[in-house]
Amino acid sequence: MKSDTKAILSLQALVLILALDPFVAQILRNSTALIAVSLEREFSMNAKTIGSLASAFSLGACFSLLPGAALVSRFGPRFVFLCFGLLMALGTAAFSMADSLTELFLARFLMGVGSGPLSTAGLYVLQSGASDNKFRFLSSETSFVGRLGALFATAPLALLVVALTWRGAMFSLAVVCAIATFLAVIGAKGREPAADSVAQAHGWRFLLNGFLLSRMLAITTIVGVNGTILALWGAPWLHSEYAMSTHEQGIALGVMAIGYAGGSLFAAEIAQYLGTRTVPVFTIVAAFFLVAIAYFQVSEVLIFPALLILGLVLSPAMVLVTEMRSAVAPEQLVRTLAVSSLTFSLGMFALQALSGFVIDLYPRTASGQHPPEAFHTLFYVLAGILLLTAAMLIYRRELRIAREEETSDKQ
Repeated sequence: MKSDTKAILSLQALVLILALDPFVAQILRNSTALIAVSLEREFSMNAKTIGSLASAFSLGACFSLLPGAALVSRFGPRFVFLCFGLLMALGTAAFSMADSLTELFLARFLMGVGSGPLSTAGLYVLQSGASDNKFRFLSSETSFVGRLGALFATAPLALLVVALTWRGAMFSLAVVCAIATFLAVIGAKGREPAADSVAQAHGWRFLLNGFLLSRMLAITTIVGVNGTILALWGAPWLHSEYAMSTHEQGIALGVMAIGYAGGSLFAAEIAQYLGTRTVPVFTIVAAFFLVAIAYFQVSEVLIFPALLILGLVLSPAMVLVTEMRSAVAPEQLVRTLAVSSLTFSLGMFALQALSGFVIDLYPRTASGQHPPEAFHTLFYVLAGILLLTAAMLIYRRELRIAREEETSDKQ
């Protein structure tokens, strides 16, 4: 009994340690929303520029994910933690010292390059010897801790920016990132999969099937929509719609981040009952709430529970990762995890970059803000994308059921 308890506690400690770098990465990914006003003032940015700057992080991650997967297979997760974690810390420190738009873009791109393979390396350590059900919960717990970074990137980060300025806050995060990196390297020692389990997949063609592609597209959409609201336009929208102060914006987005973090565990539980219906249901509800928030222009009191639920239903990406993991052979797992992480970053990059163009369709008001109608239009567009995603997943599910019934009839 004592040995079982010790093993459970040891595993939970490992989950916490492996999630530290993704936790910092979430803070950095979502930090643009709270420092956007300072950046606009200091560097004379418009909405397109802010959107492009925010997406530079995800673009950097896209460049490093697949090479990072190869390095995980060849040298192991600890090597990836060390190299890429320190690279993320270096990019964060460079961002805090940037004096031009070019330096800001390059530093944020470097942050993204460093963050790219960290989640893949962590999940690769956790999956060794784990069943699909156990992996679902371990990955959800890791995701929960990592997503708490989105919560820290709201009110706590706002307080840090007030105390240290945005440059001081970013440099502090660089130091935390370096510490988290060394803890991950130490924590993963002796926990890596055996050498014979690090098999090389032959090519990438196994990804070109409807089931895996539909999951990758769904991850792109869900993570992209959440990141566009929580990490980029949430604060400007709340200021424009409700005249909230920076502190109030941080609290409101913190509520959404709580829903997003807790939803990863909630979705794993629901998936035991709804199965492959889980993500379509969550996605349709998220689209409904986006339309309701924009169309009915909910009051300042109701916006807090609305954001909590919105964060909750935009959280089931790890359910899709588990579905992908169960559909591939063990030797293809590293590449599958890398590609699933790549779709995370692609969703953030695409929607954050494009959202600036939607916002800029509306001229600024006399006070220099974007009008509420600009954000309402963005929410309608995002809701439409979510509904198309749900329809695609439902179609793929029905098609798979029909094929299984056809196969059973032939037998």
